[in-house]
Amino acid sequence: MTNGYIALISAILITLILITAALAVGLGGFWSRFNILGSEVKAGSTGLAEACLEHARLRLAEEDVYAGDDTIPVGEAECYIAPVAHCSSQKIVVTRGIYREAHTILRVELQNGTGDVLSFDEIPSFANPSCPP
Repeated sequence: MTNGYIALISAILITLILITAALAVGLGGFWSRFNILGSEVKAGSTGLAEACLEHARLRLAEEDVYAGDDTIPVGEAECYIAPVAHCSSQKIVVTRGIYREAHTILRVELQNGTGDVLSFDEIPSFANPSCPP
């Protein structure tokens, strides 16, 4: 009688351990799908912000006094160019791309005259650019 009881308890414990291991492996794959989806959505918002940046650079090449403050449609989405800060030796452009729930905000300093990129940064919060003192 005790041999059957020990065998039954052992079988139950081994089954619980195997089920726990299978659930851990299965949930790991489930959560990694969300991580991959998040990175794809972030890449979409980055692409939108970069598209607005290139639009602003083109407009600044066409007309040196381009003011910004534009919303640009890109496919089914859109991006925003903040008002451009025209400083003595540079122009500062801030763009925002939103794709699904991901946000990317880029701040770029461009050399006056040539349009060369002096700095290119992703910033955490959106604010209209201003010239340094």
